[in-house]
Amino acid sequence: MTNIKASDEYLKIGDRVIRSYPLVDIDEINLPSQVKPYTQMNINGYGIATDLFSFLTSVPHADCVVFNQVVQIPNQRKLLRKLQAKAKRHGSMPDPSNKIAKEDIEEVLDRLAVDSTQLVYCNFNILVSCPVDKVTPVTSYLETKLYECGIMLSRTAYNQ
Repeated sequence: MTNIKASDEYLKIGDRVIRSYPLVDIDEINLPSQVKPYTQMNINGYGIATDLFSFLTSVPHADCVVFNQVVQIPNQRKLLRKLQAKAKRHGSMPDPSNKIAKEDIEEVLDRLAVDSTQLVYCNFNILVSCPVDKVTPVTSYLETKLYECGIMLSRTAYNQ
């Protein structure tokens, strides 16, 4: 194919654009502290539970929408050893930012020990195909609907 063009924001294929909207930025976590799998809608005065991302079926001007979710559970012992080694490395350098990083890592390790939770690697993004001139309204729609769910789109990870 000779009609594929990559830019900083999207892939252009012919007269269509495919854009990735990442939901998680590892440098700045903009997720609510709790995410419910549903949201409440009032219809005729009655509260009805609906899917949190039900708006994805009605994205304007989009002919294809894909919600991609990848969750990987790594070997916990190996990952904990890596975190402990990283905390020691940060502790060996007398820099205030390293001290803060060490405290953050130790807080995570303490929370894991107390709560018996696991660390995961994850990626959440939405892929949308739309006409070139409709990228802005599609982006605006997704930003608005995700904001209503308490999720901010990642600004630094577009087209990853």
